[in-house]
Amino acid sequence: MPLAGQRARDGRRATRGAAIARKLHAAGANVLLHYRTSTREAESLARELNDARAASARTLQADLLDVNQLAPLIDAAVAAFGRLDILVNNALDFLSDPHGQHQRA
Repeated sequence: MPLAGQRARDGRRATRGAAIARKLHAAGANVLLHYRTSTREAESLARELNDARAASARTLQADLLDVNQLAPLIDAAVAAFGRLDILVNNALDFLSDPHGQHQRA
């Protein structure tokens, strides 16, 4: 699937999220890097991506466990690039035990 001109949002979970963001960006997508507390890392990655292609990466801070922050995050994501085409959810706060039961991490 060609990604040139597509917009993506990545819930930047450390190196995994950064790798996904870099791959989408390299394929031509503009990326919005969401973070909760990793301001420095998210801003650094955005600079790296914007150095490769100007105005192609932005950051947004929000705590996804706070439902009051969800709608403003989505609005800001759409406002950043005009639309949101791809959503990458790579943040996990649940763990499965060997029996398939889930618990909060």
